[in-house]
Amino acid sequence: MVSLVLFKGCTGFLTSSYRLKISTARAKFFAKAPLESIADSFNIFVKSVQAGDNFKQAIVDASAGTDFDLEASKAKVNEIVNNNPLVLFTWTTCPSCKKALKYLDEMKVTSKVIELDKPYEEGNPIRAALGRMTKKTSVPSIWLEGQYIGGFDSGTSDASPGLVPLAFSGVLRPRLIRAGVMTPVPGIDQADGVESKDENNTTIVAKSIEEEKVDKISDVSVSVTSNEIISTDDDTENEKENKSVANTLINDKKEEQEREKDE
Repeated sequence: MVSLVLFKGCTGFLTSSYRLKISTARAKFFAKAPLESIADSFNIFVKSVQAGDNFKQAIVDASAGTDFDLEASKAKVNEIVNNNPLVLFTWTTCPSCKKALKYLDEMKVTSKVIELDKPYEEGNPIRAALGRMTKKTSVPSIWLEGQYIGGFDSGTSDASPGLVPLAFSGVLRPRLIRAGVMTPVPGIDQADGVESKDENNTTIVAKSIEEEKVDKISDVSVSVTSNEIISTDDDTENEKENKSVANTLINDKKEEQEREKDE
């Protein structure tokens, strides 16, 4: 009877105070769980909130269960990300996870995928640990060369903005190449110190990202104060890539000049 009261109180508290939208999978989990387990999960949730954790982290902590060992779960995460150059922690039904995997597949990138919902009982503690390690509980949680880089289109900082922002900034492909999970295309995308062969079988040692940007600006003979460069159908893939990088720098410079005017 006490457990039933706690369950009803938990449900009312979550829906009225936070308007929580429980996923189908999570709803099924709670439906199958004994009332005692629900009461235990609610107690964990309350303790997390009282300790100053945000709402999402408290929910994830509750789903991790009473046997959750934070340090052991952190150690497991570190073991995985330090022994695999690119790791994605995902859910099989997560739309953003599917987009990230499709994007990397189209780029012919090799990665290790950890599905946290197969089963939830094993994945929930890892997700709770990821939330505390990265300050973000959502999936996908993407790690490159042992470092958290964010989710699919968002992250937690400039250093970990997410897969899409990194791609638009021009640094994702070089980092993937440097990590050894993507094959470089000579003359287009190479990472620091990566060697490749050109059409004459000559060894090419990749330059730094900044050197590549300077070279690409030089290739199209444009300064960062020029107007946007338009690609044509006659352009080669290398020329299109050069112009794309040039336009990015041009726009960055224009934004910087506008900020200086406002100041």
